[in-house]
Amino acid sequence: MAMLPPGGTPRGRAGHVRPPAWLLPVLLQLNPRARRRLRAAQRASKEDLPYQTVNRWYSEYLPAQRARLDEFKKVDVAALDPESLADHLRRCKRLLQQSAEIHYEVVIPPLFSTAELAKFCRKELGWTFERVLGLLAGTSNVSSEPARELARIAGDGDPSRLRDRLDQYRQDFGLRSLSAELSDPTLAERPQLLELQLRALNHSALAREKSELTDRRHDLAREARRRLMGRKLTEFDRLLGRALRAYPLRDDNSFFTFDSPFAFMRYAVLEAGHRMVKSGTILALDDVFYCEVDEVIAWLDTGGMAGGGGPGPSKLMPLVRRRPGERTWSLANPGPATYGAKPGKPPSLRWLPRGPRAFMECVSFAMEHVLAETMSERTVPGDAARLTGVAASAGTYSGPVKVILSESAFGRIQRGDVLVCPSTRPSWSVVFPSLGAIITDSGGALSHPAIIAREHRIPAVVATGCATSLLQDGQRVTVDGAAGTVTF
Repeated sequence: MAMLPPGGTPRGRAGHVRPPAWLLPVLLQLNPRARRRLRAAQRASKEDLPYQTVNRWYSEYLPAQRARLDEFKKVDVAALDPESLADHLRRCKRLLQQSAEIHYEVVIPPLFSTAELAKFCRKELGWTFERVLGLLAGTSNVSSEPARELARIAGDGDPSRLRDRLDQYRQDFGLRSLSAELSDPTLAERPQLLELQLRALNHSALAREKSELTDRRHDLAREARRRLMGRKLTEFDRLLGRALRAYPLRDDNSFFTFDSPFAFMRYAVLEAGHRMVKSGTILALDDVFYCEVDEVIAWLDTGGMAGGGGPGPSKLMPLVRRRPGERTWSLANPGPATYGAKPGKPPSLRWLPRGPRAFMECVSFAMEHVLAETMSERTVPGDAARLTGVAASAGTYSGPVKVILSESAFGRIQRGDVLVCPSTRPSWSVVFPSLGAIITDSGGALSHPAIIAREHRIPAVVATGCATSLLQDGQRVTVDGAAGTVTF
């Protein structure tokens, strides 16, 4: 204990002494599992594995995923007999499994390039992370294009073309699951939402924002290049090129590996549900979402509508009746967010070898800015209360609060509202252009709501921790997206 720093014993979990930072490399060498992980980190750094994964996305994963999705688009599920529909559901299940493997392989590597650029700009230019993000804003096209296409439709000026253009829009952008619930409609199934957004969005502002973001991005790059010379300039250009290629994957990944595969599964399950209602196996269409996919496949395999030999009401009906109550109980009793005492801050990485240290610094940076620690700080300066969070998208806006806890409430959003929500998915981007500002309970500067807010130049404060429970509909607030504060 004499070797520990004066002033007390550093502690992690309750009753456990946290070793001093200098002991970390010794412990890493003594533990076989830690040695394997250290070697893996060294190899990842030496071989540039994160950026290899980014390149693999563009050269291999994305083309293959597009081809698979195009094949599923050609399937008319209503025309399939029970056996073919069962086989299609199996293919949907395999697609989801394969897509999930790709999703989680590429979810973190793109963040490394952003972290490398941010570290360089902080050291050589003294830039904040928010300023660095200006070099990348406007490049997340898959998440922002649905809203911009709606703006083009709104600005068309020819009412006779509106219905045809909206039908085409649903074909092009409708394969977006607005939530992680198979029971929730996709964007294509929400025509009322599209019509509401057409009326609410400011199409002239949307038409300008893409070019303004591009101009801002180029201005920042020129400023950096004026201040750098020689090898530092070459390194900046290299890191910026890598980050521009990697940054869009943060949201693109979700559309191609989650939203679209999820939508195809939903459409197939709905078709089976219609047949199950008609046969009397379930009473209402939504009941099919209380069946497991394999149960639906088994019902189709044994005849379904055609042969009548599938699992009938005596088998599935009791399950369908019981499971809504189980789901309700689970949602009402989520349990604690974590178990046990918090371990505290991780030890310093400065004792690690150079390669693994740089690699782990990028990992820490990425996770910090995707899942920032919630602030939960409420202060009362003078006559106003203030909520503090993470500054996610610059700008100041004052307007009425609209608390939205799920996608089913999108119809309540009006132009100029301040969206207050737990978090968002990339597919929520369709409602962003009608908003004045965004406040979330969780997230970080690289979370989905932050990225989309910057794409649409909307002030955003994330990771407040308690905005949805503290703020109320109609309450007027001022959002400062640069300071990370909400005054009300």
